[in-house]
Amino acid sequence: MPQLTLDIVHRLEDASFEMGEIYHSRSHAVGAALAHDRSFTRTEGSKSSLTRDLVGDAFLESMSHVGLNARRGTGGACEVVEYMGGWYANIRLRRAECRADGSYFVRANRASSFGYVDEALLEPDYDFVFGFTIDEAELNCFLALVLRVIEGSPGGLVLGDPIEFGGTATPEPVGFNPDPDEFLPGFEREDEDSQSA
Repeated sequence: MPQLTLDIVHRLEDASFEMGEIYHSRSHAVGAALAHDRSFTRTEGSKSSLTRDLVGDAFLESMSHVGLNARRGTGGACEVVEYMGGWYANIRLRRAECRADGSYFVRANRASSFGYVDEALLEPDYDFVFGFTIDEAELNCFLALVLRVIEGSPGGLVLGDPIEFGGTATPEPVGFNPDPDEFLPGFEREDEDSQSA
């Protein structure tokens, strides 16, 4: 079973954190775009498409920052193809659904390029999913080997054990918090002055 190097996994994890930051800073634009016309909110299609485009842009940008060659591949999918010494890792961005048991479901159909053999490559390639879920305002990412494609309506991908990357939630506000200790020098004097006035 093919395994990615630790260096590649660390770089993918670094990219996932940056993706979360990009998504968090720009996700408001999805709501703003949908607010332009009521027809955009009749179905979830417009929101889903805008979100996918935003996450795809974040994927391409963040992968380039960690030294991975991201591109738009077959059918417009965002992917990274890395040579692993004897084989290629084809890592594709896909939206996933988190099931009640904690496992992931990634949809696929006949038009999916998973399982497609690139004849231009002289060595074998293996498909991986760089999956993402969105929970409230948090983008969560994971990586998993694609074991096989199940056809159907909808079809899906059978995944190996996922490597979970940390999510990025809305950051806590940072600011000055005064020390509530009232026994600091000067506090008792102010209290005495206010009582004598």
